[in-house]
Amino acid sequence: MMQQYWEVRNTLPANTLLLFRLGDFYEMFFEDAEEGSRLLGITLTKRQDYPMAGIPYHALDAYVGKLLAAGRKVAICDQAEPATSGKLVKRALSRILSPGTTLEPAQLEAKHNRFLCALHRDPRGLHASWLDLTSGEFRLATDTGAENLLPVLHAIAPSEVIVAEGALAKWKLAPHADTATHALATFCEARLVNELPAFHFETVEGARTVMEALGVLNLQGFGIGPEHPALGAAGALVHYATESLCAAPGNLHKIEEYRSGAAVLLDPATLRNLEIFRSVSGTRLGSLLAAIDRTVTPPGARLIERFLAEPLLELGEIHRRQRAVEALVGRSTLLAELREALGKVRDIHRILGRLQNRLRNPRELGGVRETLEQCPAIAEKLERSGSPDLAAFCRNIHPLPQLRVLLGRGLRDELPGQVEDGGIIRDGYDAELDRMLALTRGNREWISDLERQ
Repeated sequence: MMQQYWEVRNTLPANTLLLFRLGDFYEMFFEDAEEGSRLLGITLTKRQDYPMAGIPYHALDAYVGKLLAAGRKVAICDQAEPATSGKLVKRALSRILSPGTTLEPAQLEAKHNRFLCALHRDPRGLHASWLDLTSGEFRLATDTGAENLLPVLHAIAPSEVIVAEGALAKWKLAPHADTATHALATFCEARLVNELPAFHFETVEGARTVMEALGVLNLQGFGIGPEHPALGAAGALVHYATESLCAAPGNLHKIEEYRSGAAVLLDPATLRNLEIFRSVSGTRLGSLLAAIDRTVTPPGARLIERFLAEPLLELGEIHRRQRAVEALVGRSTLLAELREALGKVRDIHRILGRLQNRLRNPRELGGVRETLEQCPAIAEKLERSGSPDLAAFCRNIHPLPQLRVLLGRGLRDELPGQVEDGGIIRDGYDAELDRMLALTRGNREWISDLERQ
């Protein structure tokens, strides 16, 4: 068993805590156990003179959340087959969690994006890419001056930063007069920083990695050329995410370019002094964002946060948004109906992000069903608004009636939290499944009768 442990442990960076599944517990050993017990406040024990500490498997999410909040990376090694008596169970690394790659709802803020960011600097300027694995939002940007990208980087507040090996140390040693480089180093030092070999930031390698992740032959359809300087940073992000998930991210479908010239640049001091995202207390409460956020869905809250992070300069888009808001403000009844329908919509971006990245939860399938049930009503209300700007949103609403009917017929009204708990498929949906379930229930009744006799 310890041979299995070391085979996995030796593949991980030294700054990663390994949680090793043993029966109903995840165990930590040696230095991981000492650090884990200190951070989690759990008992440190010994086994054959080496330290160990364990947590119940069903409480994994809560404990991992504490480790991530402390800025640690956590590797999960699970059993790869059912346990059988007298045989050593196969185990394999299932995923590596970090502040920028976690997907579990308990470890996320519903109204706030969780960005992972990669930064690379060369004679052409600063190149950045940021990715929210929970929703699939994927962007890149480049600018000759770091001072032009730092405002948006501070606004998105990534939880984790990826840089090339030795880059941060080099930035910290920049000449005193190079304030932009020192500001970049300070930005990175305030977050968990991980380093990758420099070749992962090469433009050609990055373009290939990004195209493979998106499943496309080129990036022209996204308005991005094959030699875009930030593709190296984007490729490094995809590589890091793939290593963390132990599989390629399944929810990446597009990449967008951020252009600093298209938005008002708000430097960190302005963001702080105007309390745009955080008040003087350091929390969302009392900030401008909290004051104007009247959204009823988590994706809506995250979109408003993005609008504030990138105030537009383009008058045409500003006027379009104003007309859409005006159309709803002038029809209070319609607005109330629309808010009621949207309030029943689940966080579909994050649900699909988990499902597409092998985190399967039956209740989230129920969330897909509930969201699809609201799509026709939302589209009807937007059409009824009489506003061409609001009606245009209908083009992006796809009710998927066949899937909606399938989920409605196949899933029970009340769904379990885990696939292993059973009770997912509705009675009457599949005759063979009903027959097999009846046999199991019949066996229990037969045993009960025998016990009574």
